Amino acid sequence: MPLSQIRIVHQDDALLVVDKPTLLLSVPGFWLALFLITVFAEWLHLLPTSGLDRGLASLVLPAVALSAANVGSTSRFTRGNILAQLGEQYIVVANAKGLSQRAVMVGHAFRNSLVPIITLIGNYFGGILGGSTIIENIFAIPGLGSYVLSAIQNRDYPVIQGYVLITGTTFVLVTLAIDLLYIAVNPKIRLQGGEA
Repeated sequence: MPLSQIRIVHQDDALLVVDKPTLLLSVPGFWLALFLITVFAEWLHLLPTSGLDRGLASLVLPAVALSAANVGSTSRFTRGNILAQLGEQYIVVANAKGLSQRAVMVGHAFRNSLVPIITLIGNYFGGILGGSTIIENIFAIPGLGSYVLSAIQNRDYPVIQGYVLITGTTFVLVTLAIDLLYIAVNPKIRLQGGEA
């Protein structure tokens, strides 16, 4: 989200002509994972190629590969929402009051564009659950995704059903948490569905 705000403030800079979030969107996760392994593990020897031997350093490459496309699209969506908010009347009033650009951006425009952004991030959670299976396989991380892949190959139906139950329940709980987060972000939203 800070990337979006930087792109809004510096709209006319030559460095931002190339839409970097679009680059993140257009690269498949498995290809990015192989590229990251080649650059950061093989050439630069900064991070491990696979496994969980080196603690948190072992999770850096998988986390980047898994979240890159989501970061790109969230950045574009955030930028679009904030730009739409900047055209609203309350932004003109805030600027007329003499508020700093930072106060207007963070306190008004960004805060009022948070609800659709939170919705988008919540929807990406399901994709991350499914995409983690491939990333775990590429980085040789022993996890639930690798386990269910071997269960699919061995036709172990109870394990597959358990995986579907766990991921479905997790997705429902995350969706519920996001709905409750709406109330914290925008107090006008009430549990009864009415507006104040």
